[in-house]
Parts: sequence; structure tokens; C-alpha cells
Amino acid sequence: MVDQFSEKQKAFIASQGVLRFNSLTPDGSAGAKRWRNLRKNNVASIELDAYMDDWSGNRGLLVYGKATFLQPGQEEQRRAMSLLKEKYVQYRERFKLNDSMLMGESVTTT
Repeated sequence: MVDQFSEKQKAFIASQGVLRFNSLTPDGSAGAKRWRNLRKNNVASIELDAYMDDWSGNRGLLVYGKATFLQPGQEEQRRAMSLLKEKYVQYRERFKLNDSMLMGESVTTT
């Protein structure tokens, strides 16, 4: 998925502290029951926003795609956990997560 973004988009994604993930219900609306929706319909979205007092600098990125569950022990799952712990100190120090504890998604843009 990362190769599908421009360098400017990659830099924006890396600079953000919060990413919102949504699953979509079969009718296309955002769903509150993410895991259940993903098991029925693997369509998902991620959204990043940067807001500033000067609104002319506001920007955002919204990506729709298909989610794939990462299985514990898979190389891609271990890499995702490593990146999560690298970016957020809370995952290294407070939660003490190990590689088998992350259940995540890989979203491929459509």
C-alpha cells in the first residue's frame, strides 16, 4: 500500500499522531462495530487530518480500500507491531505488548 502514495502523502502520514480507521457496513456507511463489519465486508477507510488556526493550512487524507487481517506470527504482522512500538512510546513502556498481541489490518487502496 505505501508504494501507492506520493512522497508528499507519505511525509504527511508519517507526521501524524492520530489516524482514524473505519470499517464500512454493507450499505457503505461507517460502522461502529469495526471487527464485525470487516469480517462481513472487508471495505475500510483510514483518515488523517491536520488542523491549524489559519484554516488555509488545513489538510487531510482519506483512503478507501480492502482490509486483510494479519495473522499472529506472520512477518507482516511482526513488522506492523515493530513499527507501532517504534512510533509510540506507550506501546513500548506502558502496555508491554509482544508481537503476538497485535491483531491488525492491512489496507490496500482501491
